[in-house]
Amino acid sequence: MKSLVNRLRIAVPCLFIAAVAGSAASAATINVPANFPTIQAAIDAALPGDTIVVAKGVYEEVLNVPNTLTGLTLRGKKGAILDARPNGVDSGAAIVVVANTVTVRDLTIRHAADIVSNDGDGIRVTGTGFIGRNLTIQHCEGNGVTIAGTGALLDNVTISATDDGVNFSVSTVTLRRVRTNGTQSAGIAGSGSTIVVDRCTIRDPNDNGIDIVGSTATLTKNTVTNCDATAIAITGSGATLTQNTITGAQSDGIVIIGNTAALTKNKLRSIGSAAIVIAGNTANVTKNTADDAEQLMSITGTGNSAIGNVGRRVVDGLNIVGTTNNVGDNVLRDVTHRGIEISGASGGSSLIANDVRNCGVEGILCSSDTVTIAGNSLRNCGNYGDPAILVTASSTDVTGNTVRNARSDAIRVNGASNSIAANVCQNNLEDGIDVEGGANNTLSNNNCSSNSAEGIENNGSNTTIQNCTASKNRIDIANDGTLGAFNFNVFTTGGQATPPEVDG
Repeated sequence: MKSLVNRLRIAVPCLFIAAVAGSAASAATINVPANFPTIQAAIDAALPGDTIVVAKGVYEEVLNVPNTLTGLTLRGKKGAILDARPNGVDSGAAIVVVANTVTVRDLTIRHAADIVSNDGDGIRVTGTGFIGRNLTIQHCEGNGVTIAGTGALLDNVTISATDDGVNFSVSTVTLRRVRTNGTQSAGIAGSGSTIVVDRCTIRDPNDNGIDIVGSTATLTKNTVTNCDATAIAITGSGATLTQNTITGAQSDGIVIIGNTAALTKNKLRSIGSAAIVIAGNTANVTKNTADDAEQLMSITGTGNSAIGNVGRRVVDGLNIVGTTNNVGDNVLRDVTHRGIEISGASGGSSLIANDVRNCGVEGILCSSDTVTIAGNSLRNCGNYGDPAILVTASSTDVTGNTVRNARSDAIRVNGASNSIAANVCQNNLEDGIDVEGGANNTLSNNNCSSNSAEGIENNGSNTTIQNCTASKNRIDIANDGTLGAFNFNVFTTGGQATPPEVDG
């Protein structure tokens, strides 16, 4: 049969597409069933660079593209179906591609089934440079596509009822417009480097939606829906996630374990645990939105930034552990428990210009030393006994914050050598500022008014209070501790005496 094809190449060139001029033999187009009754027979007769065109119909066979057929194209016409159970017998992978730079396109592939010597993948690739386009892969006991060859591209591929939708273990893989539905394991899973996942749709996986181990993964405009585990999990450095949409995950929404991640404008809803988890250093997490999650964000590491993110109807807002982390311009609404918590080793983290409203307990809790808490706005935070801002650390700078309508103290300090300056505390149910304990704290230029208990209360030792203003509080200033300095303050309620009244 091979000699027949070679004769046809010479005698009837109009039947075939010519290859690039100068090649040893012209690339041919072989038609199934017109030239060969089965697809595998056409593959067996083909030469490198040939195109096999499969007419409409159901072809009950499994295919093997050997390593000699570099550059082969296998293309189906509308209605071409490869059924990998010939005569109803399980026969392993539907298509095995060993050759390099092979293209498979415009086919429906179904019913691949595991056998002892061959897993039931829809397509299994070991050659480099594979391209799969416009494919539908259904009801396979193995993965929809398994890739173990460098430089693969899948574009416009629909996969349903398989194990993993796509599984890869190689570098340089691009998955574009891949759609998976009802996979027994992950929608997309793999390991390697330089991974691109673009505009893919993952629905109803029984495991993670997208699960990647490797460096330089770029995920853009993907949609992940109804995961039984984590929607997107990446272990490796250099991950970039932009404008992905996640709706429904029983575990976390996005988990990154690795350094230098960048997450921008991702949208998450109905997340069973944390919407975003970062365990690594120097991540930039910017303008992401999470609604109805157990937690907006958890970050553990050094030098990370969480800027301009929004969490609504979450149990907890942001939990930050580590040094030199920057948390700014985030918006939190309707937080059942705590708004922002920063803890861990001391070392220059900052919480700046966050807007926190309606927290069940603290809006901000800081137990890490040398933190800057500045320019934040808090409303309706705290609970009876839990202040809106609680500092239990030392050498922390609490400056220029506005706290209104807290259900307890506005700001409570229980640590040493903290600076509490230029804060506005109004209409809170207990104290404006309460130095509950600690030594050598400094209060300066604060304005505390219309609080139901004390404007300023000191229970610490050697506390400095200066240039503060208090008015319309039940008591403007009360002291049960010791004062290091007390001057230039203005208290106006009921002719309050100076030095401050000793409460109780």
